Amino acid sequence: VWWGFACLILMVLIPMLVGRFGAGLGPRKMGVKLKGTARDGLTYLYLFLMFFPVVYLVSQRPDFQATYPFYKGAKRVTDPDFLVFEAVYCMQFFAIEFFFRGFIVLGLKPYIGWASVLVMLAPYCMIHYYKPMPEAMGAIGAGLVLGALSWRTGTVLYGWFLHYAVALSMDLLALHQTGRLT
Repeated sequence: VWWGFACLILMVLIPMLVGRFGAGLGPRKMGVKLKGTARDGLTYLYLFLMFFPVVYLVSQRPDFQATYPFYKGAKRVTDPDFLVFEAVYCMQFFAIEFFFRGFIVLGLKPYIGWASVLVMLAPYCMIHYYKPMPEAMGAIGAGLVLGALSWRTGTVLYGWFLHYAVALSMDLLALHQTGRLT
């Protein structure tokens, strides 16, 4: 729980304050909006449907089973501790999307245009170094796609939903593959 709140403070609250007082950007300008973006929701759904078979395949790999879910105390999906973890994990993904796609991409968009996606990509990929190699490499493509989409749509909320849907699928599939999905 402390990890999730630390992510919210370091990756949402502080960047929001910097955006507001340093550049005059409110939360909507940094991607916390749905109004006017509904047409883009299907794009993210299609992306999830494309990613799901890959997530299913890698969930069968021992390195992914050893990594996911991060909460190692998960015995069953119905355990209250696991459910609390997943709620915090979901909040953490909002922090990730806000910081990388909102604060960096959308915050820098008026100044450097499309290059803001590339500026975001390096630190975003770095947070995946400790993950299994296919995921670390996949973060390059996923970061580019999610960055380009937030740049185009002006929102990070669909990226948050997609990112967490993929992560939740990985957790549930890893539990299933190891016989703990009950």
